[in-house]
Amino acid sequence: MSLLKKFGLSFGAILILFLVVFGVVFDGLKNIEDNKTTLDDQIKLKDLVFDLKLHEKDYLLKETKNYENLVWKDITKIHTHIENTPGTLEEDIGMPKDLQNFKSILNNYTKLVEISKNLINQNRLNINKARKASEMLRKEALKELKMHYNSNSLETLEDQIVLLDYVTQLKIKEKNYLLYRDSKDYNLILSYLNKLKIHIENTPGSLEEDAGIPTFLANYKNGIEKLHLLYAKENIYQNQMRKYANNLISKANTLLTNANNSTDKSVIVMKSVLGIVFIVSIIVILGVLI
Repeated sequence: MSLLKKFGLSFGAILILFLVVFGVVFDGLKNIEDNKTTLDDQIKLKDLVFDLKLHEKDYLLKETKNYENLVWKDITKIHTHIENTPGTLEEDIGMPKDLQNFKSILNNYTKLVEISKNLINQNRLNINKARKASEMLRKEALKELKMHYNSNSLETLEDQIVLLDYVTQLKIKEKNYLLYRDSKDYNLILSYLNKLKIHIENTPGSLEEDAGIPTFLANYKNGIEKLHLLYAKENIYQNQMRKYANNLISKANTLLTNANNSTDKSVIVMKSVLGIVFIVSIIVILGVLI
């Protein structure tokens, strides 16, 4: 074969290789750009999901309207982001379903929180009325003892001191229960309510009844029992919310990892093809020269 013909074949081969390289580079760059967009989307999604988890923790801890509003805003942001993200990666992994379940549970939970707050306010009103009435009875008993010192007035004062002490202890146990929601504190509340009931029944006369203390305590007992049941339901909803929030975080991490891996894979494939083309080009050129 003549040298000119060899050069012609080599030039044609190199031209074909050049076109292959151009195609590989163009396709590789396009894949990298697409993967970069996907990666940016998944980074943003992960940030939004972490914001949701953070505000969810704050809301479950403090149960304020401010943190509740932040959680609802986070839900809206995540939903909007998924809707505006190209493709169906989030849908395929089930994120919209988890978000909807979280939203539904949050809606039910917030209703319970409002009911609980109303019960807490009513309970505080009743226990404060009982304590105020107990303080009044103690003051009157002390005044009577100073005016007419005798065994009856002394016994009345002692009864009212015990009554006020029980009511005060009841209020302290209530504070602990509202803070920690521990069943032990709830049982202590019931125990002191029972002590108060027995003490009032065994106290001579009707001073406590006339002051309305048994009624206040009965209303309080009814309210604290309802609150205890509500807290049990709230606890179930809290666990469910944590579950779906954790699901969202796990899936966001999975999508981000997949996006990173896809970008790395595109770069590796492009480098491999370019390396092969380069080697083939060298072989062709050496073949012509030899």
